[in-house]
Amino acid sequence: MWDLGPSDPRLVGPYRTRAVLGEGGMGRVLLATTTDGRLAAVKLVRGAFAADDDSFRQRLHREALAARRVDSPHTARVIGADATAGVPWLAYEFHHGPTLGQALQAAGPLDTDTVLHLAAGLATALRDIHAHNFIHRDLSASNVLLTDDGPIVIDFGIARPTGLPDDTTDTRIATVTQTGMIIGNPGFMSPEQAMGATQLTPASDIFALGTVLVLAATGHNPFQGATSEQTRLNIMTKEPDLDRVPPRLRHIVEPCLTRDPTQRPDAPTLLTTLGPPPHPHHPWPDPIAQLTETQQAEIRRYTQPAPTKILPGPRDLNPTKIFTRWRGSAAVQRDAPVAVESIVEPAADVSIRRPRLDRRATSLLALALACVAALVVAVPWAIGGDDATPDGSPEAADTFSARIEHSYGTTVIKTRPKRVATWGWGATEAAIALGTFPVGVAGKGSGRGLMPWVADAYRAKGVGLPVVFDPDSAAGKVPYEQIFSTAPDLILAPYSGLSREQYDKLSAVAPVVARPDSVDMWEGVVAVTAAALGLEGRGREILADADAYLSALGKQHELTGLTFAAIVHNRLEREVTVFSETSPPVRVLERLGMKLAGSVADLAPTGGDVMYDLDYEDLDKLDCDIVVVYSNSREMADRDLANKDLKALPAFAAGRIAQVADADGWDALASPTVLSIRSPAGMAKLARSLAQATPK
Repeated sequence: MWDLGPSDPRLVGPYRTRAVLGEGGMGRVLLATTTDGRLAAVKLVRGAFAADDDSFRQRLHREALAARRVDSPHTARVIGADATAGVPWLAYEFHHGPTLGQALQAAGPLDTDTVLHLAAGLATALRDIHAHNFIHRDLSASNVLLTDDGPIVIDFGIARPTGLPDDTTDTRIATVTQTGMIIGNPGFMSPEQAMGATQLTPASDIFALGTVLVLAATGHNPFQGATSEQTRLNIMTKEPDLDRVPPRLRHIVEPCLTRDPTQRPDAPTLLTTLGPPPHPHHPWPDPIAQLTETQQAEIRRYTQPAPTKILPGPRDLNPTKIFTRWRGSAAVQRDAPVAVESIVEPAADVSIRRPRLDRRATSLLALALACVAALVVAVPWAIGGDDATPDGSPEAADTFSARIEHSYGTTVIKTRPKRVATWGWGATEAAIALGTFPVGVAGKGSGRGLMPWVADAYRAKGVGLPVVFDPDSAAGKVPYEQIFSTAPDLILAPYSGLSREQYDKLSAVAPVVARPDSVDMWEGVVAVTAAALGLEGRGREILADADAYLSALGKQHELTGLTFAAIVHNRLEREVTVFSETSPPVRVLERLGMKLAGSVADLAPTGGDVMYDLDYEDLDKLDCDIVVVYSNSREMADRDLANKDLKALPAFAAGRIAQVADADGWDALASPTVLSIRSPAGMAKLARSLAQATPK
């Protein structure tokens, strides 16, 4: 990573460039931030590819759109592109972590279990890429990132089926590069690619995968020559050097490196051969973790985050979490509208506040802003029973009408909604709990589909899965066309951070419930959704049910009266983030009958924020019966447990530790809903961990 040069653009589309990440075969790659501070890798396509070539630009545009469909936990998605720009560009999700090449330089060859972990992730990525009739064409040590969530394949050369329909069984692939131009790292090409074949198949990627795995296991390219041309010649004419490959890996890589592409295994076959990894959450060696920390420090330097005061209120940065600021008093009514002052949100700071953990981790820290600090909770239930009309008269009970007040005014719903679309945190789960299954919903914050408990609810009901709205990662963009395509008669977006312009545009199609004023997120999202659907009584029952469930869990595991502190560990800053009494994790833990430790309030700075940072030097003052540590992956959880500095926490040193240690648990418990708390990753799992940590 190095400074931008004089010729490097400072703005590329909606992205503000910050530094140079590197250069590849197709162009220069820049570190950039979106308007809400999210990181992106923006590739500027070299002029040799695009100069005076309209057909290239047309293919690039068409194929970039298609590439967004690739949905894999082990690839960096294409999140934006402009083929018509003077310099065409592509934007990818940014993932923290060194490349495999950098990791091997720092740590040397990887042990066998780690290589198997790497192989499973890369084979999964290729399976998902090939399933959409794409090939990577440049899988190499420099295009694999080793992240806390496992290996991530980046920068796949955009490709598409040659004039074939999507359901074709023909695997011929045409690339966006010029005819006859050989693109790719010479050391990782397949024989057919090295010979300049224009019609490659997915088997070419499998050959590259075999080379990558041999390099990872031995530190040596199996076709290495004195020059790149000699290496290329070796690939075309010689057998691979596998003498140093461990026996447990040889039967994996040898079939991949077969010269005949028709004899190589495909990615699903390779995954079957690999079988379950010996350690599903296998951590990378310490030198690799240190590289990640160094990279994050560099990113912080280039993004130059300005100090920001965390205001006591929600803010929305993605469609499934709460980050929006409220003002005014709570109100959901069925009587005359009340004038509500419009709120103009300031533009989000393009810098990241603190690149702790990873983007999933950052979303939890920001989510802590979801509760209003020092707020007396007022749940805005409308007066009147279910299906009641504004005057509450039985004669009018068949006439549906509801008025929902929110930050942009009053929404009048004149007919009972039948096709509901949801956008924002919590509304989907609230609607499902009330018996309404939306036709379109926001996906996970990662953009990788439905929350597991949401998908399970649809399957249990026997109804078709909803359209999953896939927003552009450039912040704040609403997928209007996708939402409109579901023909909604109501759009529920109470905790979504809609701007006034977005609200107005959506309202032209259907009534929209925007963010309410100053309501508690846990109860408020159910209250607002129930009011919009005319099911207030049922909403109250759902919340009472949830409280009873949590209370029973606490009694079952004998948690009543135990004191706790809930934290997230920030290694780079040598501190922990402590959740205060109004934060979502604390509010749910208290429903188990537990008590927030007095030390949490004693150490909190003045100002009423919902979280605060505590330096390592003060950890000994955070006294409690149990410390709950939130980590967004097994790797990070293991690293937290092994951290010696955290032993300054009395409960940590005594082994009284409960953990949230995976992505599903993170999503379920950092932003709890009436569905997520009952999911397999929800409160029952955490309650067991709490019980195991109980002082004996």
